[in-house]
Amino acid sequence: MSTSPPTLREVGVYLGVLVLVAAAAFGSHIVHGGFYNDDWSYLASYYYESSDGFFGAVGNFGYNDFRPVQIVYWPLTYAAFGTDSSLHLAWGVAMAVWMSGSLYALLRILGLEQAHAAAIGILVLLFPLSDSTRLWAAASIPLVAIALYFMGTIIALKGLALDGRKSWFVHTGAVALYVLSLFTYEIAAVAIGLSLAVYLWTARSARAITRWLVDLAVVVATLLFVTSRTFYDPLSLGDQIEHVGVIAWQSLRILAWTVAPQATRAITVVVLIAIAVVLSLGLWLLHQSRRDPRASEIRRWLWIAGTAAIGVAVGYAMFVPSSDFDPLSPGQLNRINALAAVGFVSLVYSVGMLAGLLVGPSHRAARTGFAVAVGLSVAVTALYVRQIDLDKERWDHAADLQEATVAEIRRIVERPAAGTVVFNFGSSAYAAPGIPVFETPWDLDGALKAAWDDPSIEAYPMLAGTTFVCGHDRVTAHNVNDRFTTQAAAYGRAMFVDVRQDRSLRLHDRQACVRATRRYRPGDAALTTGG
Repeated sequence: MSTSPPTLREVGVYLGVLVLVAAAAFGSHIVHGGFYNDDWSYLASYYYESSDGFFGAVGNFGYNDFRPVQIVYWPLTYAAFGTDSSLHLAWGVAMAVWMSGSLYALLRILGLEQAHAAAIGILVLLFPLSDSTRLWAAASIPLVAIALYFMGTIIALKGLALDGRKSWFVHTGAVALYVLSLFTYEIAAVAIGLSLAVYLWTARSARAITRWLVDLAVVVATLLFVTSRTFYDPLSLGDQIEHVGVIAWQSLRILAWTVAPQATRAITVVVLIAIAVVLSLGLWLLHQSRRDPRASEIRRWLWIAGTAAIGVAVGYAMFVPSSDFDPLSPGQLNRINALAAVGFVSLVYSVGMLAGLLVGPSHRAARTGFAVAVGLSVAVTALYVRQIDLDKERWDHAADLQEATVAEIRRIVERPAAGTVVFNFGSSAYAAPGIPVFETPWDLDGALKAAWDDPSIEAYPMLAGTTFVCGHDRVTAHNVNDRFTTQAAAYGRAMFVDVRQDRSLRLHDRQACVRATRRYRPGDAALTTGG
């Protein structure tokens, strides 16, 4: 229960513990999972869309130039791990370990005892409401950005303890990590902008304010760069205000699910009432008797709970302008909760401590609080592992469906001519809500490029509701993927493939196209959605 700053040995031992926990929780998925969604696009960009080696591949990621770190990061991962999805998934889990390890070090530097920091770090590592960041390789990128933010804050706090030029030199390193974080994924921008609150915890106000002003200038400049180049269209001001309400309302359910993942509505209400009662009793007791031996500990954990609640808001702040992300979004979209998870877990852990402090005898309040918090953490960990196992099954099933779909297309088509464009019918778009099989213009495309080792192949999944236009010289498909790209192919290159009906047809002219669109239709298998 030491509150002294952590040693390198202590942090190293804790990282070892995290590795064991992560291996136990996610190891089977590393073996049985696969590439999903953007993974296939990144693979194609690295191996099949450039003949100029590594730097040519870097150029293929130029569409993401508002996040410069990713332009290099993804080619580096594919250069290092090749086409083995297990290695990419293992790397993603390693990023989760890094994030939780850096969180532990930061909490310890801020004065939290070893046991408390360790429990919070493990719960964040396992938090199932953001588990796409550990189950899908491409979704690990927010973890990198968050870990860089935590590391930058640690270095900034170290710099604040120094004097003179050395202090400024160290803080320059912190600012560099902040910039790398924002250029990786801007999820921690608001947290960095509010770094003053963390600095004031450990340093004199004048020095902390000076450092914070530097941070703030960097954050503003970086966000101006990002927003001027991003391809995301922000919501209007009115819609953003409405979105804040949606996020706030859904956060209440996420808070309850932090205790009992995927709980029923009734259990959700009970958990929220219990949390409110514990916090209210803590405030009441503190107001009634400041001489109570428990008062200082109650005050401390109320402060931690309040800070954690603010942390939840900070974790969601950068998603307010986007209509694509809500806290309760399933599957691949739950990555929105990656930073907010720290706030949710810390808040629930604080409530556990407060409950123990309130029910235990005054002379043993701290011990009772710790016992209740540990008991709660163990119970919640078991529920997290159970939910992760369910989610792993769904992601692994998606990988199996992908493999089966590619195998069927290869069997039906055998060896396509160079430049063939496959319009695929009859396969599922999703294995479960939010967990994709092939549902975008780039995932099936990358998978078939890899399967045939042919960069000239193109492919599109035909989703439910797809319509076709048989033009003079080409066929064009229309569905929700129109917002990404035009799904079209010239006659002679276009091939309809129906994996459900075990058939294929190459379209040589407009008449063949008209006949084919009457016979080939996306069926019920494509109706599973991501919502």
